[in-house]
Formats: sequence, structure tokens, C-alpha cells
Amino acid sequence: MQAEARFAGEVQSWSQNEAKNPGRHRRGEKTSGSAQGLAAFDAARCEQLTQRLESGSQAHGEVVSAIRGLVLGLSFQSSGCRLVQHALQTVDLQTATELAAELHGQVREAFLSPHANYVIQKIIEALPCAQSSFISEELMGMGAMVARHRYGCRILC
Repeated sequence: MQAEARFAGEVQSWSQNEAKNPGRHRRGEKTSGSAQGLAAFDAARCEQLTQRLESGSQAHGEVVSAIRGLVLGLSFQSSGCRLVQHALQTVDLQTATELAAELHGQVREAFLSPHANYVIQKIIEALPCAQSSFISEELMGMGAMVARHRYGCRILC
């Protein structure tokens, strides 16, 4: 009971931080990739890379190289989360696992995001349990709160 109350306080705090500073994480220093690299990914660039993913497997390596190290930051952006989801769905299992690994340690923050929660959903959908189990491990003991959260409930369904 005490643990649930403590987590409820953390969730409320994270939600307030996300509302004040969308895309800023509680552990802002841990955002993958440089700010300059992430700044290059506006909506048009994300759309262009998504189209390249759709064009065929030869472009996959190029797109993955462009987003590698930036998955965490892109996941918290509107257009970036779509790019990451599409990449997770179209690349091979090993590459998808490597991209998903960039979200290790950030699942609690991601389920609070109106964008990153979709990336978490796609990881659960696209990867086998062995590669996506970090999600349930990071949410251990928070099931009731995640289920009641307006974005978190999408991860559990």
C-alpha cells in the first residue's frame, strides 16, 4: 500500500513535469543523442525517413543509422514517434531490439507521454517477450496506476 502511494506521487509529479515541459524527461540528462542531432528531425524530415522505410529494405540501414542514438528523444515527439514506430515494425528483429534498447530505463516516463506511449505499444507488439520484457520489469508494482493513466492504459490493453 505504501509503495502504491509513493508511486502515485511519482506519477503525478512526472505528469506535471510532462505537462509543463513536453519532451523533457525527469532524467533530462539521459536523453539519447545530442540536442543538435535531434533538432534536425522536424516533421518533414521524419516523414521523409518514414517514406524511405516504406520504399524497401535497402533504405532501412540508412534510416536506422540516422535515428540510432536518437530513439529516446524522437519517441517523445509527435512526428518522431511515428518514425520510430515504423522503424520498429519494418526492420529486422536484431535492429528493432537495438532500437528498443534505447528506451531502457525510461519506460515510466514514456507511458506518461502522449507520444512515447505509442512507441512502447509498438515494442510490445513487434518484439518477442524476451526482448520487450524490460517494459514490464520497469513497470513492476505500478500496474493499477498505469491502467488508470490516460496514456498508460494503452500499454496494458
